[in-house]
Amino acid sequence: MTAATLIAQVTVPTGVLTGAIVVLVSALMAAVIVTLGYSLRAARTRRRRTVVRSELRSELLDRLYGRDDPAWEAWAASLSSREREELESILGVYLREIEGRDARRLAGLGTALGIDDRSREDIATGDYWDRLHE
Repeated sequence: MTAATLIAQVTVPTGVLTGAIVVLVSALMAAVIVTLGYSLRAARTRRRRTVVRSELRSELLDRLYGRDDPAWEAWAASLSSREREELESILGVYLREIEGRDARRLAGLGTALGIDDRSREDIATGDYWDRLHE
């Protein structure tokens, strides 16, 4: 008996076939909906982040180059947690690019944001070492 004749002899009940199609289509639709939802949420977050980063970058450069005293402590205290996270990201980029007096002034912003305290705490608790060796 060949495979073709064996397949021809097997009959699948219509209800089972219909049920399988409904399950497959439902799973596909759920995957599409979840993917679109995630994509829309990510796009909205990116748009918001871009606006916040632009405002923070402008203020950072104004304080760095436009003032004798940048008042990092007061500025850092006035920021929301989301703004602080974005500012830390911007600061990391700038500190890798800028040298000399400007870098020393920007280091004051890192202190105002508490980055040095968190880093010392992470190193003391071993988190730093664990992350490096994972």
